[in-house]
Amino acid sequence: AKRADGNHTEIMNAFRALGCSVADLRGACDTEPGCPDLLVATFGGNSALIEVKKGNGKLRDSQIRFACNWLGRIETVRSVEDVEAVEKKLRSNEQAHHLAEGKCGAAGSCTATAKDGKE
Repeated sequence: AKRADGNHTEIMNAFRALGCSVADLRGACDTEPGCPDLLVATFGGNSALIEVKKGNGKLRDSQIRFACNWLGRIETVRSVEDVEAVEKKLRSNEQAHHLAEGKCGAAGSCTATAKDGKE
């Protein structure tokens, strides 16, 4: 199973407190490297995959590659304030910035390279 960032439970609870449905994907995505931590949906049916990071935590190359190939919304969340902003965007169906913006090449091919040796 994937290890959770220290704020994982706090982030899940914050989404739930705002009325969102939350599915914890840790362990469910073991066969898909880079799969985000959560699936969140609002009452209106808008949803996003959520990558939980703590503080200055950076995306791993596998997470960037996953985002390059994912057609749906993916957001990175680090705090309760981020949760509130994402929930508001989902409710309003505001277009999200792509998680791997600037790191994807043609047809979603990823330009990420291993810098820290972690996957």
